[in-house]
Amino acid sequence: MKRYLCLVGLNCLVLFGVMYSFFAEKQVAYELNYRFMLIYPQVWKEQNYEMPDMFELERANIKCVSFGSTSDDEQIEALRKAVLANVDGIITVGTGNSRELADLVNEAEKEGIPVVLVDSDLRDTNRSGYVGADNCRAGQLAARDMVEATDGQANVGIIVSRLDNTSQADRVAGFERVLKEQENMKILEVLECEEDRTKIRRLIGNMLQEHPELDAIYCTESVSSDMAGEILQELRCGPEQVKVVCSDLSDHIWEYIQEGRYYSAVVQNIYEQIEEAVVCLKEYINNGVNAPDLVYTGITSVKKGFDYESWRAAGLDGEAWKSE
Repeated sequence: MKRYLCLVGLNCLVLFGVMYSFFAEKQVAYELNYRFMLIYPQVWKEQNYEMPDMFELERANIKCVSFGSTSDDEQIEALRKAVLANVDGIITVGTGNSRELADLVNEAEKEGIPVVLVDSDLRDTNRSGYVGADNCRAGQLAARDMVEATDGQANVGIIVSRLDNTSQADRVAGFERVLKEQENMKILEVLECEEDRTKIRRLIGNMLQEHPELDAIYCTESVSSDMAGEILQELRCGPEQVKVVCSDLSDHIWEYIQEGRYYSAVVQNIYEQIEEAVVCLKEYINNGVNAPDLVYTGITSVKKGFDYESWRAAGLDGEAWKSE
């Protein structure tokens, strides 16, 4: 009888072990089957951010879809498809103040699809959270660099993408806040370029013609930052005539910093923002934990001496990036 009971007990243990292993494997498989969609602007690729069509991060599969920067239409279409596909979570940027884009974010949340915004926020939506740089602080850092570059005496022109973009408006506000404390620093004009290369070329030329006293430019977005050095060279305006502080980083921008055509670039880490956004989505799905309303990631001022090659080679691991 004892032998029989021992055999029954042993069989129960084996059965329990098999069932535990089966359900554990199913749990891992379930976690790996999370389907997130990253909808991002094509300009990120110009900044040397490698965005594959699909990658795995934090045990989630992430499909990447890019959109152009000239209008919100492509982003809206990609977001609509993500909602119809009933993905488990969406990561995108809060570009502009499009009502249709905001409505789609709200629709996704209503359908139970959490949306985490990176880089730029849409504050008047029900998005699950925002992960990105403190753009007001980024503007302040740029202003301090400008004061340093010009010895506190300059007439500054500012180029933004669109002022209805919260990241752009916040950078300008932060920049203005610092310059108000400087007696000999003046902002002459704030111009919207809409990330249009032809328009940027025209704006910089007109700005220099209409304001002969202009001797400094702050570019708050990546396209004008990438182009200003070449345009100023064509117009024969060297770094002695016009100091430049810009945003983001590309091969061109790094070259201009090395040559002295730019004083600095205030840079955020998009990889870090994506990683944090994925963590927020998983916390919400796995544990029902709402994403923090705001998660601020690092920014740094890039000048000569920065380890650009390590930054350029960095992947979605966050290890090669050091923020201030």
